[in-house]
Amino acid sequence: MKKLLPFLLTLIVLTISLSESYAQALSNTYLVDGTIKRMADGKPLPNVNVSIEGAKYGVTTNQDGYYLLSLPKGTFTIVYSFVGYETRKIIYEVTTKADQQINFDMIEASVELDEVEVQDRAVNHNISDPKIGVNRLNIKTIKRLPAFMGEVDIIRSLFTLPGVTTVGEGATGFNVRGGSIDQNLVLMDDAPVFNSSHLMGFFSVFNPDVVKTIDFYRGGVPAQYGGRTSSVLDIKLKTASEAQKLSIQGGIGLVASRVMVEGPIIKDKLYFITAARGSFSDFLFKYVPNNSVKGTKANFYDITQKLEYKISEKDRIYFTGYLGKDVFKLSGDSLALEEVNASSTRFEWQTTNGTLRWNHIFNDKVFANLTGVISDFQSNLINPEGDNAFEIRPRITYKNLKADVNFLAGKNHQFDAGISVISYNIDPGSLIPTSATPTINPQIIPSEKSLESAIYLNDEWKISNRITLMYGLRYSHFQAVGPYTVNSYQEGQPRDSLLIASRKSYADGETIATTGGLEPRLALRIGLTENTSVKFSYNRMRQYIQLVSNTTAALPTDRWKGSDAYINPQIADQLSVGYFQNLKGNEIELSAEVYYKTIQNITDYKDGERLLLAKYIETILLQGKAQAYGFEFMLKKKQGRLTGWTTYTYSQTNLTVNSIFPVEQINRGLTYPANYNKPHIFNLIANYQHSKRMSYSANFTYSTGRPVTYPEDKYYVGGIYIPNYTLRNNEQIPDYHRLDVSMTIEANPYKKRRWQNSWVFSIYNLYSRKNAYSVFFKPKNSNIYLYYNRVNAFQLSIFGSILPSITYNFKF
Repeated sequence: MKKLLPFLLTLIVLTISLSESYAQALSNTYLVDGTIKRMADGKPLPNVNVSIEGAKYGVTTNQDGYYLLSLPKGTFTIVYSFVGYETRKIIYEVTTKADQQINFDMIEASVELDEVEVQDRAVNHNISDPKIGVNRLNIKTIKRLPAFMGEVDIIRSLFTLPGVTTVGEGATGFNVRGGSIDQNLVLMDDAPVFNSSHLMGFFSVFNPDVVKTIDFYRGGVPAQYGGRTSSVLDIKLKTASEAQKLSIQGGIGLVASRVMVEGPIIKDKLYFITAARGSFSDFLFKYVPNNSVKGTKANFYDITQKLEYKISEKDRIYFTGYLGKDVFKLSGDSLALEEVNASSTRFEWQTTNGTLRWNHIFNDKVFANLTGVISDFQSNLINPEGDNAFEIRPRITYKNLKADVNFLAGKNHQFDAGISVISYNIDPGSLIPTSATPTINPQIIPSEKSLESAIYLNDEWKISNRITLMYGLRYSHFQAVGPYTVNSYQEGQPRDSLLIASRKSYADGETIATTGGLEPRLALRIGLTENTSVKFSYNRMRQYIQLVSNTTAALPTDRWKGSDAYINPQIADQLSVGYFQNLKGNEIELSAEVYYKTIQNITDYKDGERLLLAKYIETILLQGKAQAYGFEFMLKKKQGRLTGWTTYTYSQTNLTVNSIFPVEQINRGLTYPANYNKPHIFNLIANYQHSKRMSYSANFTYSTGRPVTYPEDKYYVGGIYIPNYTLRNNEQIPDYHRLDVSMTIEANPYKKRRWQNSWVFSIYNLYSRKNAYSVFFKPKNSNIYLYYNRVNAFQLSIFGSILPSITYNFKF
């Protein structure tokens, strides 16, 4: 922290100086501001051009329809224009009076036009923006994609983008450019989401009705983001003031239903959004012929709340709250926990997030946000059986206070600066007997506390019409603090719980270990022509907490682990180069990118170790290095009746964990592919707008199989043959491919009525492909198989048949 303070003070002084200098320059000017809304429904209208007639000066309204102009004394004609709306001119005299407002509603042009899609970015943004490896997903487009069981899923939509994959159907999280699922920073209104899935990975936690923008960074990450080494998924929810009158919308499906209510509480002052979803699909399992499945339970619910309070034209307060809970119970399973057998294990997990943000506008050049965030994720593993009953409750609590300043220094520079302090409290989960007469002993695993602080400065500099540079610097610092007991192990020996030499206890708040460093960011865009550009980027990112798992697909009960005296933070360096071109008047976008990434201190586990309830976790975890590289291609058609995109990704991710001690090596210290490595991935997404009311969508995906461990031989023990595993991830499961289709029927657009509805019919896995989720081996030595003494291979498929669904959507 001592090194951080001088840098922090310098940045604060610089920011204040810039703000004061600019304010002094504006001392002879006056502010004209206001909010522009649509006449049809009273909703704020973003990106309206506000300019001064005869001058090369103007601004655009923000997402809330708000604008702010600085003008000297005199008489001006202010022009308000937007595609599809009537242009409006207002003659305004700037005098010595106080700052004034101009608010009004814009009227849609009476000329009948083709459908116009309102975007908050220029049509050639992919060419002019210096950031590389960035996608903004359109929620309207996502809702048209064929949905699994009729439920629109933001996370699943990421799989249609280049460089993004998953270990299999129903798996939690996603993998980006050779990274594990914990290397992705997922934000919902600035609050991190530590588990982004419902129903063990079948659906995401984000209610599509309340989502406004989805920005996905896998390269060219700005300096304001940190804490992860692969990607950032930044999801912003709707602004509550968008609804100027009470509105209700939702949907009813076979698996999940949802409803959203929004509107003003105090007109022009206080607004709200409340959205809820629920899935109570247990009844579906009762119709499954297999008796062992009939007792299965799988349901979830989530509630999203957003409030907006307008203090003044320059000050607003926003609050976002989220609560989501899942229950998943398997019937007839077995849980091995040191002679504890469970025949009815229940998983429960819950996410509780809260974000409070104060937005202040100093002037039309300087904006600031002060944000407080609380994120709490807890999961429970419950065995309710008799004297063996127990619970294991892992938990991670995140608290963050940050301040951000945006400074528009003319047309060529946009500065962003900020400071952040994060507190982590990680409870790995202890085994607590819950029976009145327990037959098992409790196992207490100590919790961890830590602090992560950061400061950043980012500048986007338009050097010329052809060259734009974005450069930034982030400094992060991490402290592991007590109370905690750190073990010391015998020198010259591998870490082992039997070789503990001494123990040292740290008091509450006492520093155990510190680490940190600089994280430079650089992105350069060179325009070759008006519709063609080449981009370069370099990122260094640090990650101080990691998800520890020894399963292919992470479970909600998997353990988060912070850096400490033994576990070092991950450090990723990524270099990207891309070519971007727009064709046919920006109707078609083409991009091709190559990347190379190295990661230090990736974490894996020793062969044969059990992570759940591991008391001395540092004796189980191993650290090594990763190397990832690949090529990504994307072709996208944005206009016309037929729209969609196609992507191809070639990628390789290899890990190396070596040591002077053989017991601390993986694959004898040789390089091996990561669990999620899929060299070839191809996606094709198409949407055909048959008419104003009816559209069709299709999604086809193909990928090579992920790695799997096959036995190299077998040995004879106790009358049966046992498979012998030596090298990890030495083979691949069969290739994966699937086709989904859907049809959407909208309400009649020519009938203006309060109640609007639509129907979505979709089919998942149209040709019933039995894709392999995993391949495993077991001996089959009884009865007729005894003669062959075989070890047989088995293939597990999650969805091996066609899955139709229907959803009814409504809005009132």
